[in-house]
Amino acid sequence: MTSLGPDPTVSSTLIPIFKLYAEQQGLDFSVLAGEADLPAGCLGGEQARVPARCIASIWRRLMAAENRPHPGWRLGEMLTRHFPGGSVLFTLLLNCPTIGSALENFIRYHRIMADIVQPQMRQTEERVFLYWEVPSADVGGPDLAEALLYIYQAMLTQLCQNRLQPLEIRFSHPAPADLDAYQEVFGAPLRFGAKRDELVLKRDALSLEIHLANAALYAVLERHAARIAGDIGQNTHWQRRVMGLINERLLKGARLDIDAVAAACALSRRSLQMRLTGEGTTFRHCVETIRRRMAQAYLARPEVSMCDLAFLLGYSEQSAFNHAFKRWTGQTPIAYRNALQRAEKTTSDSTGR
Repeated sequence: MTSLGPDPTVSSTLIPIFKLYAEQQGLDFSVLAGEADLPAGCLGGEQARVPARCIASIWRRLMAAENRPHPGWRLGEMLTRHFPGGSVLFTLLLNCPTIGSALENFIRYHRIMADIVQPQMRQTEERVFLYWEVPSADVGGPDLAEALLYIYQAMLTQLCQNRLQPLEIRFSHPAPADLDAYQEVFGAPLRFGAKRDELVLKRDALSLEIHLANAALYAVLERHAARIAGDIGQNTHWQRRVMGLINERLLKGARLDIDAVAAACALSRRSLQMRLTGEGTTFRHCVETIRRRMAQAYLARPEVSMCDLAFLLGYSEQSAFNHAFKRWTGQTPIAYRNALQRAEKTTSDSTGR
């Protein structure tokens, strides 16, 4: 079974940008937020967090509703344009001495912005590869790749004031029909159908100085970033406890009742709700988190039927489970299981087993 720790989170400062993007498409953001179960009153500065699954749900809905081509890089462009101004993370990067130092801090403190996507950097004698890791196959796809690669390139361009040109930008998805549009936006050699989405630099780019860096300000910002990053995920005592109790009740086949869980915590129903709200979550979110994680684990076991799985998760009907799983992941349970089996077969074939 997967870990029962709290879900990944995202800085609440991203929400106004998603709201602006939705409004530009003529969408009612309050409807999108409601469908994604975004907690009410979740704005509160860079240290306020919202469940990453809510943002992922809003993202999928925005991408599906976009009538213009290339929604990924369009949203990436908006995030790049609006997010850095008030960001501790980006202000820290601007005051790093070199590009190499900036990338190291970007990776170290990226969780300030979001901990569902973790940037990574790999180096060879001549090249540097900037890519990212995500917690599961549910997070990703061409739109996210285009958005992140746009953000990474724009960030590097701003840090070094146009003195840095990527050797190559690689996409794992197939080449589009309108390749010229990609070339115009990214302005660098492109490769499609690559093994991984990544941005490739010359290794000596790491030594490029950031001209506007202030060493004294960097020291202050680095300490502040370390404190913020260290605090993320710490204030989740009640969330962890409730999720553990929900997991136990599901395994026992007991009803998922908030009053029973509150009693097990020696709290009233209202007191438990207030404590969960203080940690940026709700009882319903905790239930859905455990159900989703258990569903994904069971779907990796072909011997568990869809009907049995719905029962194990406490659903009275399989159709209710199907609807919930598609809302969580954007896929039906059968499509998710088939994708897992294809991935396992590909891994087996590639290793010769």
